[in-house]
Amino acid sequence: NNLKESGIPLLILSNGSPKRVKYWTQELGLEGFYLVGKPFSFAFKRALKLLNCSAKETAMIGDQVFTDILGANLTGLKSILVRPLSPGGLWHTRILRNIEKLILKGEYNARIINW
Repeated sequence: NNLKESGIPLLILSNGSPKRVKYWTQELGLEGFYLVGKPFSFAFKRALKLLNCSAKETAMIGDQVFTDILGANLTGLKSILVRPLSPGGLWHTRILRNIEKLILKGEYNARIINW
């Protein structure tokens, strides 16, 4: 809410289902896209166009290294990795989260800016 109240443009960019994204867009009062195909850059470029922002002035806040962070960095955005709200998810998400844990083990104390 602090970001929204400060006037920073926000958008939900999700590989999730329409139902899930619709819930969060209504809950947070934001626009959003679902099934976007992260980490491919076309998803991020679409969001930049809608927000009328450049990659240089935009950051992606996400909880998955192989979709959110990788895609943002491939598109030239800054990326901010946060802890997942829930450990669950689809089977492939759970597998990727386990790989992420191995890669990031001990790295949460380091400054992770770009991958």
